Amino acid sequence: MAQHGRPASEQEKVAFAKACAAGDVAAVKSFLKEHTGHLNFFYANDVFSEEERNKWCVTPLIMVVRPTFSIGHLGPFFCENTREEMIELVELALECGADPDYKFVDFHTRNTATFMAVYQGDLEILKMLVRYGAKLDVKAADNGFEWMKRTEDMTLAHAAAANARLSILRYLHEQGVDVTYTDSNGWNGLTYCLKLSKDVNTLRWLIAHGCDAFHRDVYGVSPFMWAIECAPDIAELMLARKTTQHGLSTHFTLEEFEGYSYDLKGIDLDPSSNSDEACLMLFSAHSPNDFSSGERAPTRHTSALQLMVKHHRKKLLTQPLIWAVLQVRWNVFGRRMYYTDLLLYCAFLFLMFYVMRVDPDVDNRGPSASLGHCAIVSCFLLSVVRLWMVEYREMRSMGYRMYFSSVLNACDVVGLLLLAPTILSCLVTLLRSFASDPDAVSDLAPVWWHAPIASCVNAAAIFFLWMKMLQFASIPRGTGPMVIMMQGMAMDVIRFASIFSLVYFGFVCVFYMLLSSVCADDELRDALPFPCTLGGVSLLLLRWLFGIVEYEDFYALPGLISALSQAFFIIYM
Repeated sequence: MAQHGRPASEQEKVAFAKACAAGDVAAVKSFLKEHTGHLNFFYANDVFSEEERNKWCVTPLIMVVRPTFSIGHLGPFFCENTREEMIELVELALECGADPDYKFVDFHTRNTATFMAVYQGDLEILKMLVRYGAKLDVKAADNGFEWMKRTEDMTLAHAAAANARLSILRYLHEQGVDVTYTDSNGWNGLTYCLKLSKDVNTLRWLIAHGCDAFHRDVYGVSPFMWAIECAPDIAELMLARKTTQHGLSTHFTLEEFEGYSYDLKGIDLDPSSNSDEACLMLFSAHSPNDFSSGERAPTRHTSALQLMVKHHRKKLLTQPLIWAVLQVRWNVFGRRMYYTDLLLYCAFLFLMFYVMRVDPDVDNRGPSASLGHCAIVSCFLLSVVRLWMVEYREMRSMGYRMYFSSVLNACDVVGLLLLAPTILSCLVTLLRSFASDPDAVSDLAPVWWHAPIASCVNAAAIFFLWMKMLQFASIPRGTGPMVIMMQGMAMDVIRFASIFSLVYFGFVCVFYMLLSSVCADDELRDALPFPCTLGGVSLLLLRWLFGIVEYEDFYALPGLISALSQAFFIIYM
């Protein structure tokens, strides 16, 4: 188009922006026609006064393409104008020479009209821009995507997916734009959609049109891993499509899990006879680092399986593909690791019991301790160090909050802490055995060894550390479901006891108040068959629960108190 207009002055530019803000269509049309061929400019930061510096980093075309733009320092335009008026203004601006792909200077703060139409999801405006020469195969290095720009090669399809503009995605696909493109960070449309809009329909469309759900980015994270956290139904669809595309009868490389090549031949893919809870327990000791929505991604050591455990995606764990991976992992190295750890832990329990029951001051096990005894004590100390290293590694990998959410993990830590006195005794025994002058360290002998508290601490340590055997029993397919069932029953009993305690303590207070008035009389208190203390009343009500009731005792109470006591007793029972 011939440039028959004239460049706008700074004052005219300011007047145009104010006309857009006020919705003055006549003034906007007049400006566009008067400055035909000179509409490709950005408002500079210093055009407006300090109070008016909220409408900059935009072109005249952007103002009419996305009039409701009100993010950050950009204010809305044409707030009360009709859709027809806006379409007319956009077409007029394009006819007057406005370039939909007008280049910019600073891509961090500049946007194009094409991107604005895509981000807003205005398909009609986008088609109009295309008719006037807008390009659809551009990348962020060529156009300004402002805060949306994540990489230099982010595309319009990425921007549409991030904001759940499904109609725009369909149009881009029809125009030959690659909607499956992966940028330099390893992110595709699925990644952008899962990180930002999380729209289910957009995700389904992208999967159906070939977007790779299992491609790992530079951080080692795939869209499938994002879906496990925030869209489990979509993760299930991804797995189903992966199974349909590749099948499970050949050697299959699952980079989306740990980057290993698994041979899935001969694997039974029917998990119906196994507990999904048992599947969950299989990897419960290897949960991931925190993986929350937003920009922060998990470490490279976090796998898809770990995320399923963290977010309790039991349905995903029983999918045929995942089940096959679990079986392969168990067959390749899981079984060997399991039985090795079980044998080592059983040896630790034996050493612990031996060390606790042997008195260091008798049977010649003092300054002249036998070499065999010292060897056993040394093995015990080494096994304790190993257990602490294992527990610490799990705490670091799982996070302290998630680690202690498991009762069995808490039992492990408490048991190891209770071993501190025993460890001290073992160290003293070794010092007294190998010291050149045993009498010099004789005062270090554990004087508490024969005290009742020593037996109590040791008994508690044994109890808590033996609870870890439940973790070992929960992993095999034969015993895992039974352990899960027992844990569920125990939790039900605890919940019932918690609810019942509210009623129980209420009745304790009731009977204590009824009996306290009688106990105030010395003559009646001596003949009263009921206790007068709060603890005694509590034990009395517990005895009633087990059927130990002497109903005639109520007749020893005064008339009104006896009647009330009997009434409350009937309600309580």
